[in-house]
Parts: sequence; structure tokens; C-alpha cells
Amino acid sequence: MPISLSGTIREKLREPGQSRVALVRAMGYSNLNKGLRFLDSLLLRERCPEGDQPNRLARALALERGTVEALARGDRALAADEARLERSQDPRYRLTMRLMPAVYSQAYLPGELPLGQALEHTAELCRSRHRCCCLNAPSGFNYWLSQEGTLDNVTYGGDPYMRVGGQRFVLKGGF
Repeated sequence: MPISLSGTIREKLREPGQSRVALVRAMGYSNLNKGLRFLDSLLLRERCPEGDQPNRLARALALERGTVEALARGDRALAADEARLERSQDPRYRLTMRLMPAVYSQAYLPGELPLGQALEHTAELCRSRHRCCCLNAPSGFNYWLSQEGTLDNVTYGGDPYMRVGGQRFVLKGGF
């Protein structure tokens, strides 16, 4: 058995007589377009099931909910590994600047700078424009700087993100 939900779904779709539409119907979707979009996002490991979706998937795949949740964790781990590998291939630092609530600007810093110079450059931008910034390094670390240019936080893994109303939004648009 695969270690990921996407792999398990692919196996199910290879069974005789099984189709994407049949699987979406087995999940209880009456809006087939919505169900197919959800299925595609699972296959591409862009989303993980939440709310009642693990129950729907468990029913359609003839698995227990706990198994579906464990497989979804496998997908998250695979997606995170792929993202880290992809990010490590680009030696440039990525800068995300907060312009106002929920409005961000993104750009690459010039050339291949050492970390110290990249942080110094970012701190100067923060001070001169009075904006908060996040510097995403090729190593996968995110350096969060205040509008005064001081280092507020360092996180590891993934792209910079923001939280609005409890929801997490990845700031990945411009790269």
C-alpha cells in the first residue's frame, strides 16, 4: 500500500471500472465539478482533506478515517520535501514586503548574496520604506523583519505566509 493519499487514490483509479467521476460520486459529491477539482488537488498534493472530507474519502476508498488521515500526513511530508528540494535549487533570496494588510510585493534580491548581506539589504529596505518583510533563503529559512529593520522571527520550511481569520495563506505568487 502506498504511503500517501495521492498514491492510494491513483491505485483506486487503476481498478477496473473505476473512474474519477465514479470516485467523486462515491465521496458523496453532487456537484461533480467541485468534486473533481478537489480530487485533482489531492492527486497533485496541493490540499489535504479537512472537515468531513476524510470521512468521504474513507468511505469511497474503503478505508478507515485514521488511515486516510495518516496517508494525508504522508502527502504533506512528500510535498514539503519536494518544496524544499525545489527551493534549494535556486540560490537567490526572495523578499516579500508587506505593503498593507493582505497586500504584499515580492522580488528577488540582486545576485547571489551571502546571508549577512541579504539580511542587511532587507533591513535597510524595511527601515527606508517603513514596511515589514520576510526574507526567504535558499536554505529554506524565513527571516521576518519589522519595519524598523530588526529581526523578529526565524522560521524553517515553506514559503512565507500570512494568517487572516485563522486561515493560512501562502505568499507564493510572484516567484
